[in-house]
Amino acid sequence: MCKIIRSECWRQVRFYRDCLRVSCGRFQTGRHREKLYRRCYHEAELATESLWNAVRPLLPKRGRHSSEAGTFINLGDTPIPERFQQTLRLGPRFNLEPSLRGAEKVALARNVSSRVPENERCRCTSECVDVLVRAEGGRERRTRGVRGGCDGSVRPSGSKLEAGRQRHGRVYTRVPGRAQGSEWPTSFDLNIDGESKEPAGSYHSHQ
Repeated sequence: MCKIIRSECWRQVRFYRDCLRVSCGRFQTGRHREKLYRRCYHEAELATESLWNAVRPLLPKRGRHSSEAGTFINLGDTPIPERFQQTLRLGPRFNLEPSLRGAEKVALARNVSSRVPENERCRCTSECVDVLVRAEGGRERRTRGVRGGCDGSVRPSGSKLEAGRQRHGRVYTRVPGRAQGSEWPTSFDLNIDGESKEPAGSYHSHQ
């Protein structure tokens, strides 16, 4: 609201400047017109500042509203479901934007494209859908990578630490005293002779 009022005030100021410039042009020409305009504008600024300083102390003071904890104010009496009200009472830290489902994201892309010029709508829709495809595809690849690394790295534990064995491009190391899948697999480096550089730990894999 303050931004709207400020914008309207500056619009009126610009309109006043134009009217003042036209009025000064009716009496003077050339450099004299610009000089008269600057003098009149300076006098108008002084008069406006003086009037504002005289009126400002007389303006009614607005009391401060202290909101109680666990409450919120509904401006406009908008109907809000009870489950949403409970979330709003928790404060702004818990009021996050809802996560959209796949179909809602596709519909949102169409909504965005409806706000661009007619000749750009097809390209805008296509680019929005491409972004969704890349985002979902990257998420799926990351999920598959985590699952594949976990399933392909965990092996039954043995009685002693063995040298790394390579299978299908992956190196495995068995460590005593660890249950199957007890810890998350991590990478490790091998010496030239195939021995592990790390001390006995959990199961490790190195691509």
